[in-house]
Amino acid sequence: MRPEDLIRNVRDPSAWRRESSIMRFSAEALWERFEHALIASIKDRVVNDELFEVALGYMQSSKLLYGLALENAFKAEIVERNPDDIELKVQQDGAGQATRAHIKSLGVQNGHDLVALAEKAGIFDERFSNILVDERNAFAFREICRHLMEMVVWQGRYPVPMSSKEPVLFDRSLPSVLQNHYIRDMLDPVLDALKIPSRSIPLPLSPSEGAI
Repeated sequence: MRPEDLIRNVRDPSAWRRESSIMRFSAEALWERFEHALIASIKDRVVNDELFEVALGYMQSSKLLYGLALENAFKAEIVERNPDDIELKVQQDGAGQATRAHIKSLGVQNGHDLVALAEKAGIFDERFSNILVDERNAFAFREICRHLMEMVVWQGRYPVPMSSKEPVLFDRSLPSVLQNHYIRDMLDPVLDALKIPSRSIPLPLSPSEGAI
């Protein structure tokens, strides 16, 4: 991307929302595959381990894309509401033309830190109180953000992180299904409120009931 395009697009909330919607569409498509594969993996109360692994793979990839959808949606809110928080490093030639541009910060130190981005975007403020209705809901959403941040940084992409560290564990006071089967119960209302479109047409599945 040319430096002038980067400088222009980084300040455009619609550009961030467009990328978020692309990620959300893809995440939803994979989630439908996850549900289909999960049902196919359990027949007569007997689990087909191979199909179950396929289902888990779909879910993991879907969560990676949901994390990226959230990241872009949060950044759209930040650049729209707090444009002064955008920090760029721009190199110029002797004529004053930009030759290189680099995003230093959008108001948070780590651009993949979904909790920090959510806070900066105002997700825990009053205007989202109809979704995160109490402290427990807000805490649960923070934990989901922490979990999806791990998916974005490494778990959804690599077998190992770039360096060893303590694993991010989902808080035991919360139902474990919130980071798995029921994670969308919290993700979808937040993405809707952030004006990120959702897929309206179900993904066509193979005519063969056994196809995954």
